Amino acid sequence: MTEKYVYIESYAHAESLGIKPIDSIINAVIDVKACQKGNYLIVGCSQGHTFIHKEPFRDIANKTFIAEFQDNEIEIYAKNLTIAKIILSHDYNPGTKIILWLKHYTLIEDIEV
Repeated sequence: MTEKYVYIESYAHAESLGIKPIDSIINAVIDVKACQKGNYLIVGCSQGHTFIHKEPFRDIANKTFIAEFQDNEIEIYAKNLTIAKIILSHDYNPGTKIILWLKHYTLIEDIEV
C-alpha cells in the first residue's frame, strides 16, 4: 500500500490494510500509517458522518467544501482539496459533474452578550 490517505469502505477493508477497525473510520478518509500504529487520524468525511466519541480518534478535517450536484448541496469536511476529491470519488459515479466550493467563514462582529 503506497497511498498515504485511504477511504475506508468497511471493517474488512480496514483489516486488509492492517488497521484494527473502529466505527468512526468507516466511510471516512484516514491517514493509513497513523491508523496502523493505533493513532486513528481522520482527515476527511462527508456531511452526516457519525463519530463515536468513546473511540480513540482525532479528526483533523478542518476545511469545509460545498459540493453542488444538480440541485443538491453536500458539505465535505477535509484536510485539503485532494482528500475532498477522494471522498467525492466514493460518493458519486465516475463522470458526474460536480461544482466544488471552499466554504469561508467571516467574522462579522465579535460581541459580548
